[in-house]
Amino acid sequence: MRSFPKDLVLDAMGMPGVFVEYDDEGLRGFIDHAVFDHSEYFSLLRQIQDWTWKHLTTDQLAKRVLRVMNVTVAEQPSAAERGERADRPG
Repeated sequence: MRSFPKDLVLDAMGMPGVFVEYDDEGLRGFIDHAVFDHSEYFSLLRQIQDWTWKHLTTDQLAKRVLRVMNVTVAEQPSAAERGERADRPG
């Protein structure tokens, strides 16, 4: 996914106390909690979560697919914007 905030993930992976290595089992990560900055980690985590909540919704993914396909559709409010629950009919 091109728009995913890889820079935030790379920032988290590059934090002091984070060790990432490849071996026969694949990718492994280790954290040395004696030097790991938990507050910085949770700040990065929150930024990634905020991006995910905004961009990885069904509506946003569908709009992105249609945009890439160069399809124009009329904007309609989502169920959430209409105050409806998505798991039941309005």
